[in-house]
Amino acid sequence: MILVVLAAFAAHSSLAAPDSSKVQKKPCSRAQEYITALEYLRSKSEWALPEKDMRRVSREVALSCPGSAGRFIRVGTLLTEAGVTPREALASAIRYAAQDDDVSKRFVALFKKLYFEDQLDLDIRTATTMAHALAVELEGSLPGVEREFADLTDFCVSSSGMDQGKPRCARFAAQVIQSAKDQPRGVFKRWRRAYDFLLSSKGAGLTTGAAATLAAEVVATGEQGGESFIQAYRYAVSRKGLQLERQRALEFSRDLVVSELASSEASPGDARAAGENRKPTVKRLPDITVSAASRAPAQSRSAASGSTR
Repeated sequence: MILVVLAAFAAHSSLAAPDSSKVQKKPCSRAQEYITALEYLRSKSEWALPEKDMRRVSREVALSCPGSAGRFIRVGTLLTEAGVTPREALASAIRYAAQDDDVSKRFVALFKKLYFEDQLDLDIRTATTMAHALAVELEGSLPGVEREFADLTDFCVSSSGMDQGKPRCARFAAQVIQSAKDQPRGVFKRWRRAYDFLLSSKGAGLTTGAAATLAAEVVATGEQGGESFIQAYRYAVSRKGLQLERQRALEFSRDLVVSELASSEASPGDARAAGENRKPTVKRLPDITVSAASRAPAQSRSAASGSTR
């Protein structure tokens, strides 16, 4: 069985085997990691692994010490108690045993945020897939992914914020984070600053969905994207500036800032060749406006279904 699990696991593109160069090189006891992992597997009767497979998995886990058995147990227990199939729980536990502690903790925090009933309450498949993508694929890029994701989704679903449906907010937050994954600082505060300006009657006066979408687009272009857009818009509508009406000011500011920052890494020759007709290269995020039907929560789950809930 274990060979089938490992083969299926490695074939999954978003969960490919980790780079061995990332495994921690600190002193550790592989024997202790092996024993801890094996005893845990022997306690998991629901996984129904033969003894020889348990020993093989335990050896694999031990190779990624220190702390690999703890990571293996943390992820395996969380997913099993949440209701993930034994095959998928085992594959994920093996995967995160080979990652560092930060990645495994990030996955746990994201999964809890996405799946728990008192949080985003998504179905288990969506929660697992999204948590994997944000925890593993963004490794080493945007710091504090789990905190940024929580801030974005909390504001999105809050009645004092955007008051949107939980599934749509989860997807929107993930897109915002992924679009800013190469930026060394967090994205939520900059996105919120741009969003508030675009929504305010003293700013651009857009609807909730339009403001959220455009704010995500401009902050995705770089850490100065939001502030640059606000500066451009204020100048465009001012009497001492371009004296443009609102819609034209929005178009001018978006074209200027998104085009300018998206091409900031191009060579001077490339930038001159592109000229004023250069098209923005940032992929536009979908509008988050939702219908009443899409606000329906995922299937309810009891908070008492397991110790990790």
